[in-house]
Amino acid sequence: MPAVPLDVRQRIWRFSQAGLSSEEIALLVGRPARTVRFLAASFREAGQATPACYRPCGRPRTARFSQLLQLALAMRRLNPGWGAQRIHSQLMRLPHIGSGPLPTPSTLRRWLATADLAPKRPHRARVCAPRAGAEHEVWQMDASECLHLGDGTQASWLRLVDEASGAVLFSRVFPLGHFCEVGAPAVQEALRDAFGRWGRPLALRVDNGRPWVSPDASLPTDLELWLAGLGVALSRNPPARPWENGRQERSNRTAKNWVWPSRCLNLADLQRRLDEEDRVQRQVLPCMPGGLSRLGAYPGLLNSGRGYGGPRWEAHCWDEQAAWARLAAGAVPRKVNKDGYVSLYDHHHKVGQQYGGQEVLTRFDPEGVEWAFELDGAEVARSPARQISREAVAALHLSRRQGRSARQTAARREPSRQQQQGQGADQQPPP
Repeated sequence: MPAVPLDVRQRIWRFSQAGLSSEEIALLVGRPARTVRFLAASFREAGQATPACYRPCGRPRTARFSQLLQLALAMRRLNPGWGAQRIHSQLMRLPHIGSGPLPTPSTLRRWLATADLAPKRPHRARVCAPRAGAEHEVWQMDASECLHLGDGTQASWLRLVDEASGAVLFSRVFPLGHFCEVGAPAVQEALRDAFGRWGRPLALRVDNGRPWVSPDASLPTDLELWLAGLGVALSRNPPARPWENGRQERSNRTAKNWVWPSRCLNLADLQRRLDEEDRVQRQVLPCMPGGLSRLGAYPGLLNSGRGYGGPRWEAHCWDEQAAWARLAAGAVPRKVNKDGYVSLYDHHHKVGQQYGGQEVLTRFDPEGVEWAFELDGAEVARSPARQISREAVAALHLSRRQGRSARQTAARREPSRQQQQGQGADQQPPP
C-alpha cells in the first residue's frame, strides 16, 4: 500500500491539534481510523507532520553485502568509467569474493545511485540502416588520438569492432599522439595481425580520414587497393556523420573510461590494459539475454572462415584483378597543365599540350594497365600506368612522395628538432 501523501499528513496534524477524534479525522481525510491514530501519535512525538520514512523498509543487509557495497563503491571511485556490469564482472573474478552470493547488476546500480556515483545516462545513438546481419560481415574501424600517458608521452590507438555483435576484436597502440603521423604501413601491419587472428571480413566501415581514404576521394588509396586484393571492401561513411560508426565511437569512449590512459605507466602498459579490457568486453561482460557474453551469443565470432596466412600467403593469394577492378570502378576528372600533363598518384602522364587548361576524364584500363583520357566523350590519349603493380600496392608505394599530412608533420617537427640539437650543443663541455 502506498504511503500517505504529505498534504494528507498535514491535514491530519491540523485536525488533531483542533481536538477532533481519530474517527472524525478518518471520515474527513478518507483514511482508516487505525492509520490516523498511528500518524497522529507519531506527529505528536515529533511536534509536526513528518514525511514518510523508508528506512525500516526492505531486508537488512548482511555483513557480506555490506563489505561488497564498500568494495563496489571503491571500484567505482578508482575507475570512474566503470558501470554496474563492469563492476559485477570484476567482482566475479576476485577469488575470495566470487565463491559466495553476489549482488545483481541492478543492485549495484542502486548502490551507485544512492552514493551519487551513478554514471550519466549517455545520449541514444542514432539508428543507421542497413547494418551487418552476421559476424565478420562488417568491421568498423577508427582511431583515437591525443591520449596522454602517465610518463608524459602521448599515444593513439586503432580499434576494430564487429558491427553485428559489437565485440571489440582488435586494438593496436601507437607511440604517436596524432594518428595522421602513424601512416598507412603501420595500419597495414596492424590489419595483417587482426586478419591472422580473426580471418578476413567482407568489408571495413571507415570515416573519411587518412590513411584509408584520400581527401578528395577521387582515387582509391594504396591501402584500399591492397584490401580489395584481399577481398575486403572499404565502405565510406558520409562526411560529418560519426554516428554511422556508432559502435566504434561508443567503443572508443568506453575504452577510455575503462583503461584510463593517464594512469598507464607507459605504452606497453596501455597496450596490456587495453587488451585485457577488450577481452572482458568480448568474453566476460554479460550483455545478451540469458547473461551471455558477446562471444557466447555469437559463436561465429571465433573466426570468419576467410583465412589469412600472413605475407607469404598474401604473395600467392592476393587477387590483382580485384584490385584493378576497384581502380577502374569510376572516372576521375583531372585538369591538364600547360605542358600537357596530368598528375595521378604523384606521377605525370602525358595527354597532349593542345589540351592544356582543359579538364579530362581519366579511366583505368585493367586489361592493358593503362590510363585512358577522355574529352567530350571521346578518347584522346593513353598512358601506361607503370607505377601500378602488385609489388607497389603491397608495399603501399603507389605515390612517389609522402602524403600532405606527413610532410606537414615533418615540417612542424623540424624547428623543435633543431632547437633540441642546439640545446645539446650548448650543454657540451668546452674542449
